[in-house]
Amino acid sequence: MRCSSPSSSSRVRRVKGFAAVAATLLLWSTAVVFIKMLSQYYDLHTQNFYRYLSAAALLWLLASTRRVGDSPPLTRLAVPSLLVFSFQVLAVGGIYLTSPTVAALLMRLNVIFVNALAYALLKEERGLVSSPQYLAGLALAVAGAAGLAVEDPATLTLDLGALMVLAGTVFWASYTVAIRILVKGSDPLAISPRVFSIATLLFLGSAAFLGDLTAPLKTPIPAVTLLIASGALCVGLGNYMYYIALKELGASMTSSLQLLGPILTALTSHMLLGEPLSPRLAGFGALLLLGCALILAKATSRQ
Repeated sequence: MRCSSPSSSSRVRRVKGFAAVAATLLLWSTAVVFIKMLSQYYDLHTQNFYRYLSAAALLWLLASTRRVGDSPPLTRLAVPSLLVFSFQVLAVGGIYLTSPTVAALLMRLNVIFVNALAYALLKEERGLVSSPQYLAGLALAVAGAAGLAVEDPATLTLDLGALMVLAGTVFWASYTVAIRILVKGSDPLAISPRVFSIATLLFLGSAAFLGDLTAPLKTPIPAVTLLIASGALCVGLGNYMYYIALKELGASMTSSLQLLGPILTALTSHMLLGEPLSPRLAGFGALLLLGCALILAKATSRQ
């Protein structure tokens, strides 16, 4: 029997990882727009609960179709579950208050936090943060983020939604590194249903106290369909693809390819919501993406 060479196996894994990133990119670039569309029917706690409930259901269904590996103990899954819950509350709350494109651009700042945390926690990433290229990219990205966060430059009025999204990216970066550590030696499909089931229970609590669990019974069928479908596909399938990408490509490469997300979000938002692309958004968004690109060019050149 002829065995494949290590280099051939590595190429297959990279192709698998790139395919997973492409799927994630497509699903997540539309997710921000769908959240904004659903905001006219559901409060953020209710929306989060039903989207994560449908995501967990889809992931358990996928897990039932094949044999999956062993999952880490629930105690190790508690931290990423709490992190993704915190991210979702802040990010969705921010999207309710700002535009989808601004939110998508600011979410790309997670690459800075991902690399900083990876430097501290993952040996293979050390040496990155201290490089001049990283620091230059950081300065550009922070300048772009600051420009987007200031709603009215004349009065220095802050965009509260943008600030909430920014805070959410810190939790997302922590979640990314936590999942990267978990999937190194585990099957992504053994981890993702459990993480999202725990997160769903957290959302159930917040929706019960702060939301309206009966809201889907009072809204049009198309809104309910979008609520369930966007949860199953954008949250469930999207995160499963993200886990695969993290396992096969690592955190830095996966994050670098996500830089295309805001472009797709802007196009989707323009087509579905009529969102204009203002010169301010284009200019500061370009600064942010350029800064992130410099950081990630340095990160991926080391792999």
